[in-house]
Amino acid sequence: MREVSNRPNSELREIIAETHFQDTHEHLPPEIRRIEDQKLGNLDFSYLFSHYLDSDLLSAGMPQNDYDRFFGKEADSTEKWDLVSPFYEHTRGTGYGQCLRKSLKMLWNIDDIDASNCNEITQLLNQHVKPGFYRNILQKQTLIDHVQINSLDFDEVYRDDPIDSDLFSHDFGTLKIATQWDTNVLARISGSEITCLDDAHNAIAAALNKWGDRAISIKDPCAYWRNLDFHAVSDADASKIMTRYLLNKDSVSADEYNQVGNNLFRYALKESERYNLPVKIHTGYVAGANHMNLHRVKKNLEHLQSVITDFPNIRFVLMHITYPLHNELLAMAKHFSNVYVDMCWSWIIDPITSTEFLSKFLVTVPHNKIFTFGGDFSPVELIPGHALMAREGIARSIDQLLKDDYIQQNEVEALIAKLMNGNASQFFNL
Repeated sequence: MREVSNRPNSELREIIAETHFQDTHEHLPPEIRRIEDQKLGNLDFSYLFSHYLDSDLLSAGMPQNDYDRFFGKEADSTEKWDLVSPFYEHTRGTGYGQCLRKSLKMLWNIDDIDASNCNEITQLLNQHVKPGFYRNILQKQTLIDHVQINSLDFDEVYRDDPIDSDLFSHDFGTLKIATQWDTNVLARISGSEITCLDDAHNAIAAALNKWGDRAISIKDPCAYWRNLDFHAVSDADASKIMTRYLLNKDSVSADEYNQVGNNLFRYALKESERYNLPVKIHTGYVAGANHMNLHRVKKNLEHLQSVITDFPNIRFVLMHITYPLHNELLAMAKHFSNVYVDMCWSWIIDPITSTEFLSKFLVTVPHNKIFTFGGDFSPVELIPGHALMAREGIARSIDQLLKDDYIQQNEVEALIAKLMNGNASQFFNL
């Protein structure tokens, strides 16, 4: 291993640029679905705005009618550029906008999108969608060794897809079978109607029995719709509520519905211990525009403490640095041995805060408890830019810690390997 001796920032960046990432969180649809959509002619440059940057467009004031037409199928590329350009001008400097521009540069050597090249970008998008294009972008162009996928088809629970299993692994989703339980999904898993709480428990056990050995982790995103107060609810109490619900959904309040969800989630956690599955939980900022419940977001970590302490043998991965509650997350990760931190999505939410967070983490929390990259994207084309932003942030963080003498020069290369690849490889047994 090379010794890092008084390396200027450019040399530090070179080491980071050459180090492969483990990607702990993406929402990629199956590659075949992208190929089928391309054959139907459903792909134009607006697709590159469709995940996250679209939220900034709305935040900047884009009218909903213009937004709908921009992402619809009726307008051509020229009209679409006219619709989006005034608002892209306001958002191109955000983390989401920078990610788009960096991705264009990495994929096609295009500095930015504008009226002169939006048609060309549409053509390039369509030309590159072919069998193997996921692997080409992820491994060859972005230097990612392995990708963990969380399906946005929440009814799916687990994507049982053997294709490219060396490159992809998949989360086991508990949203529709526990925290936001749906009796139709539970019934599909069990093969019979859900008539009581025991039936729901049996369906969860059956799902884990089928997929627990293949899943990379459990993932739950329920923070978008409810609080994370998973306090214990007895089988007797949950059973009474579920019985009423099955007779008349309207007879059950939102709080009562969540109580059943608590019971089911805790049952899933207990069952998951047999498979040693880590549990990923969405915390902090929520995607979209004009709907975030900041009061609920602020309570995320406080509410999670009950399950973290009640299940000491389960490793909890708290995602997205719980932005904007990242300082509280540092305290929780430092204090609880079963709490780990995932920086997925964070580099494009707020790249400056993410860099500062990593610096604080490295002088506060044991280094093995962090995973530094997950693109969190559906469009694979945007992952390269996000990965580059993560590399740049890691370089800035470590460079500053070196200058401030918080870490030693001969520690740097091994630390980079841990942060970008080794921690996740060991934690997820990759």
